[in-house]
Amino acid sequence: MSVIIARALPDVRDGLKPVQRRILYAMRTLNLTPDSAHTKCAKVAGETQANYHPHGQEVIYPTLVRMAQSWSLRYPLVDGQGNFGSVDGDERVPERPRLRHADEGRVDDLLP
Repeated sequence: MSVIIARALPDVRDGLKPVQRRILYAMRTLNLTPDSAHTKCAKVAGETQANYHPHGQEVIYPTLVRMAQSWSLRYPLVDGQGNFGSVDGDERVPERPRLRHADEGRVDDLLP
């Protein structure tokens, strides 16, 4: 029997990893809906790290960026404004994320 300790596995119920769920919950507590203004990634990452994910920002920031990339996930969960990289491997520089319109109802189903 082998146990994977080095990485988090997605939940069977919704397919989200713990850090993704924590980021979405932090965005919800900050009232970052599809209709709200964009806000800085540092605020979202800081809120997530301070209240929900005390394991360091080196995991939170790349996960937040990946959730905004249309080529990374089938259904991107975050609507990013700014440079979030490219398929060719260009460097990412996220600025202002918020939830996407298509995912607002889905996030309500995922989070308590």
